[in-house]
Amino acid sequence: MNKADLIVIGGDAAGMSIASAAKKIRPEWDVVVFEAGNYISYALCGTPYYISGKVENLDDLIVLTPETALSKKGVKVYTNHRVNYIEPNSKSLKVIDTEKNRELSFRYEKLAIATGAKSVIPSIPGIDTDGVFTLHSLDDAKNIKKYIEDNNVKSGVIIGGGFIGMEMAEAFTESGIKTTLIEMLPTLLGIRNRDMLSAVLNEASANNVDVMLNSKVISFESKSGKLVAVHTDDKEVKADIALVATGVHPNTELAKSIGLELGASDAIYVDLQGATSRPGIYAAGDCAQIRDLITGKWIWMPLGTTANKQGHATGYAIAGKIPKFKGIVRSTITKFFDIGIETVGAPVSEVEKMGWNIAETTIKSISCAHYYPGHLPIWINLYCDVKTERILGGQYIGHWQSTKRFDIIVSVVANRMTAEDLANLDIPYTPPIGIVWDPINIAARKLI
Repeated sequence: MNKADLIVIGGDAAGMSIASAAKKIRPEWDVVVFEAGNYISYALCGTPYYISGKVENLDDLIVLTPETALSKKGVKVYTNHRVNYIEPNSKSLKVIDTEKNRELSFRYEKLAIATGAKSVIPSIPGIDTDGVFTLHSLDDAKNIKKYIEDNNVKSGVIIGGGFIGMEMAEAFTESGIKTTLIEMLPTLLGIRNRDMLSAVLNEASANNVDVMLNSKVISFESKSGKLVAVHTDDKEVKADIALVATGVHPNTELAKSIGLELGASDAIYVDLQGATSRPGIYAAGDCAQIRDLITGKWIWMPLGTTANKQGHATGYAIAGKIPKFKGIVRSTITKFFDIGIETVGAPVSEVEKMGWNIAETTIKSISCAHYYPGHLPIWINLYCDVKTERILGGQYIGHWQSTKRFDIIVSVVANRMTAEDLANLDIPYTPPIGIVWDPINIAARKLI
């Protein structure tokens, strides 16, 4: 039977971070990663830009191959190897080599689970129709791009107004596809302020994307086996292709098979060092819970940035070095045509349920000095706890090249700064980039 000091199940962000960090601390260890798919350590967030043509080659999205993982990290990686059975008492597992159709047995000293998440597939009649896709892997991206090219696709529907939905609406449009985005909620990306939502909807309209809010898809219509239309509860939308982007859920089948405790949103229960409810077994990434620094609660936040940080901390802990990782503040960002949308912090509805009394403000400003050519509108939303004035989060919308200014709020929230702290924060200024009183300072003053 083959043996390893550490076996990691899953070879993307969290899995490779675990393996690399552990190997760095314990170079003498034999570290093995099993990945069920074709690729490891790839940029899933870059797939919409491959589909649109901004990224020319799919290989450009691959950070490590099994060969480079071994030569650069000292980690042995087996792709197309699916772990289908774990025996914790004997510290062994069985792996299916799907290319050679054979079963292998391995023993481990320590085990880490990084099985990620799976796309949510709603029960909608016709969802198996040719031309209806999800996007959760490089193979998905390859299949979508090929379908567009092979079928002369002219019209498309995006179902879901989250990050993937918004980015793929842009990708479809830039591929010459007339696009409709359908969202069952009354907003996109959780935007609460009407003016900020209007800015996003106006950007969609300016780029010929139809947005249908408060709309529910009830069926997919096919002809000769291929998609021709998507039906909502009040409308038929012609479509040669459809992307179902209705979210993901944690992939915990293996964890449940050995009785690991589940935590937030039915993700694997872990502590800040990635330890599960069973000694010697760890987990990180989209299959595991993570701690929210604002509320102190354990949550589920399936993001690549989160998976990498948590995976790195878990790898250190497995190797015996206690990490200083404390959690996240739920920071997200996306680009939608010419605007960027950034959100930081726990949702207002959530902190209000915890009993905090919230003060909130939204301002409209400009990206640079009014006399400097090219200034553009921006919107800033901030909210804080009334009693302590502690900033709990906010949202930014503006030209995509200006959006990263809002990263300041990540530090503000993580370090429990108050509205007064933020109002007086020494944010640098030069006319081409900002204004004397930065809009973030102004929003904080208004919040006070």
